[in-house]
Amino acid sequence: MKKNYLFSNNNEIDLIVLFKLIWGGKIKILLVTTITFLIGLAYSYQLPKNNLYSLTIYPSDNSEFYRNIFIEKIIYGGPENQKNYNLIIFERFFSEFQDYDEFLSFIKNTKKVRENISKFNTKDQEKKLFNYTKFLEIIQKNSDSQVDLNLKWDNRTEALDILKNTLNLVINNLEKKIYKEFNSFLYMQEKIDLAKKQERLEFLKNQSAFAKELNISKFQLNNFDLSRSESLLNLGDENMDYYLRGYELIDKEIEYIENYNNNKFEIVKEEINALMKDDIKWVNYNLNSIKVKPLTNTKLILIISIILGLVFGILYTMFVYEFQSKSIEKKK
Repeated sequence: MKKNYLFSNNNEIDLIVLFKLIWGGKIKILLVTTITFLIGLAYSYQLPKNNLYSLTIYPSDNSEFYRNIFIEKIIYGGPENQKNYNLIIFERFFSEFQDYDEFLSFIKNTKKVRENISKFNTKDQEKKLFNYTKFLEIIQKNSDSQVDLNLKWDNRTEALDILKNTLNLVINNLEKKIYKEFNSFLYMQEKIDLAKKQERLEFLKNQSAFAKELNISKFQLNNFDLSRSESLLNLGDENMDYYLRGYELIDKEIEYIENYNNNKFEIVKEEINALMKDDIKWVNYNLNSIKVKPLTNTKLILIISIILGLVFGILYTMFVYEFQSKSIEKKK
């Protein structure tokens, strides 16, 4: 009976013999493939089931900040219409996010993180907690008009809660800082205005007393240099010849200043209080648009396992066939 050799004399594989060999050893090949498939399946289950949760955030429309712009115009003296105010707010939002404080303050209360860091002392707990920042990537794109948040996490419910609550904390902190800045600057402006008022009153009272001492009741136009009349008629001038206006006019000015209330500060206070009650959309995002991408490619692992199983199965079948062929040759 003619023997079919897998390898010819010039070490080339006979494809017909190989095909018959594979068909005849299909059970062995299937068995090896099944084993490698199960190994791949077990390996994929042991890997962390992390997903990548991606959310894109954009600047809000400038119309959200008309009240902010109005307040800044009054207390800072800025331009009446800031076309890019929304981008200023967006940049501040991005800066607030970058310190990861809000992210860490929330995740430290999740069960998994709490259990992981509880094994360490207080100092090491802070280091271990900060290591979790590598799970959140904050990327500013498209000429500072877009921020992408990429969170790697193994639990979908937790991941959505983390993104939602971190965003809320960042926005709340940004709000507080803006309101605090407005109120602090307004407070300082009031103090400066009061100090100027007191300084002016003190000066006028001294000039009034001087005028009364000299019995100058009316404006004495002939008693001072006419070349200085323009500056002396300026109510803000503190020239020592001010008493020449006469104590009647100076006392009128004192009365006016003492009774004058700067409504500008009351208007700003009302606007700030109204702003704090407004439902402002500081940045634009939609939690329903979060994209989820598996980081563990189970399908690819299983495909590779099957391919390796087929290769190993065929090689094993070829090895057995060649071994048996050589054994038979030796017996002859």
